[in-house]
Amino acid sequence: MARFSAAPVGLLFAAASLAAPAFAQSSSYDQAGYYARLDVGAGLPRDAKATGNPVTGQINDLDRAPIVGAGLGYRFNRHFRADITTSYLWGQDLEDTDGGGSRWTADVDAWTTLLNAYFEYPLGAWSPYLTAGIGVSRNHASSFTRSPAALTVDGKTTTDLAWQVGAGTGYDLTANWTLDIGYRYLDAGQFKSGDRASDGSTGNTIKGDLRNHVAMLGLRYSFAVPPAPMATPAPAPAPVAAVTPAPARPAGPGVPELPVLYRVYFDFDKSEISEAAARVLGEAANTAKAAQAQVTRIVATGHADRAGPDSYNMALSIRRANAVKSVLVREGVPERQIVVLGKGEREALVPTADGAREPINRRVEIVIE
Repeated sequence: MARFSAAPVGLLFAAASLAAPAFAQSSSYDQAGYYARLDVGAGLPRDAKATGNPVTGQINDLDRAPIVGAGLGYRFNRHFRADITTSYLWGQDLEDTDGGGSRWTADVDAWTTLLNAYFEYPLGAWSPYLTAGIGVSRNHASSFTRSPAALTVDGKTTTDLAWQVGAGTGYDLTANWTLDIGYRYLDAGQFKSGDRASDGSTGNTIKGDLRNHVAMLGLRYSFAVPPAPMATPAPAPAPVAAVTPAPARPAGPGVPELPVLYRVYFDFDKSEISEAAARVLGEAANTAKAAQAQVTRIVATGHADRAGPDSYNMALSIRRANAVKSVLVREGVPERQIVVLGKGEREALVPTADGAREPINRRVEIVIE
């Protein structure tokens, strides 16, 4: 029976790890949409614990074996995705001596189909994840052969519940291709013998557990179209110049001229108001109240950097603008005067590549008109 060596898989892991940094580009996990995957790996089995007539006691030793797989999945956002995978583990040799001193051999294969869910936490080009899946496994055992007291028990193909849990990390090679290095604990249920033996007896019941620690190396291809590279715009104008001048309105003593622009900034992936931002918003509220007779509206426009998918950043920019509105209302500005807008990542003050974090772009601009 063929024995499988994990050395080629180990060399493939090493080569991929060395080659990956040279190809790293933009982050595929920022794009929602479908993806396909191919995987290769090795299964290191736990004890089979095979028992049943005509085995005396228990037979345990399953040999390691190769595994290949493929799948189709969908990414919902930068943290959650799911896929359906099918994998084939073959040539897992069962070879052991039972409690009565008889030597048993058989070949065990498993064709497993699972629905898997993933939680990821992207860190630049790397994307560590946890996963869990459930499905079915079609397990085939060849004939069970006993020696030296020659006996052969028929093999059998059975379908059993299967599940797996695991962890790993993705590494973006390009905007669409991701290298996936992972570990799975795969429980494919049981393998079983037929009930007929070569001596004419029936009622044989050999069965054992098919559980493996699996090391996997894979490639994922995202069908989502990456965003076009951001053109480099002209330098951002000064804040006041960026505001459309309002019609001249009379201003009494101590009343500021309108329009006036204020900016507040936010931590990465946050919409909470910092102490520094609260001080700026206090000044904006004082200006709005001092010029109350002249104010026609106050526009709070939220922005985000490019470190996430566009749909997520749009929602984040609106949350930031609403947080600013809440503070202004609390400071005594009439709510009816405040208009909330979200621009997402579309109007960056500092041009960056997609996926880059930029504090200056995480802002809300408040224009008192």
